Amino acid sequence: MQTLVKPTHWARSLKWLGVGLGLMTLLTSCPPSPRPPEPPQTCMIKPQGWANIEKPEYSVARVWDELALESIRNVLPQPTAHARNLFHRSAPLAALLPRC
Repeated sequence: MQTLVKPTHWARSLKWLGVGLGLMTLLTSCPPSPRPPEPPQTCMIKPQGWANIEKPEYSVARVWDELALESIRNVLPQPTAHARNLFHRSAPLAALLPRC
């Protein structure tokens, strides 16, 4: 009958090192990533919308207000964020108005 030889300490360590490296390779390999999404369009306002925003009789402040309102119409509704942004936009403009 043949006796089994116990592996030495370094042989067992080498075996577990191979198992560990194999698991690490298996778990850290990434599947191919999908194509990145297309970047959004930079300007979503149509030419007719620009004509309504930039009328010759409008002041610069009015054009900025109309542009802000048009951009709010084109995004998801977030009332608190829009109200805060409009307030922060209007405060500097109110400071420029003449006092009555």
